[in-house]
Amino acid sequence: MLRARAVLGLSLAELRPGGPAELLAVRAGDLGAAVAHATEDRVVFHKGRLVARTAVTSELRRR
Repeated sequence: MLRARAVLGLSLAELRPGGPAELLAVRAGDLGAAVAHATEDRVVFHKGRLVARTAVTSELRRR
């Protein structure tokens, strides 16, 4: 995973209290499922702030 940041021209990420948070969270049971079958439900944090939240809902209508 460290190579992904290098490919994008980004510096190495530091995990420390008070450090900036960059996070994309998706609902999945494991990494393989997150990559292959992730739903559109997700949250995105940029510099420690929530910047996007997507939730998918379904509705069943009776005729």
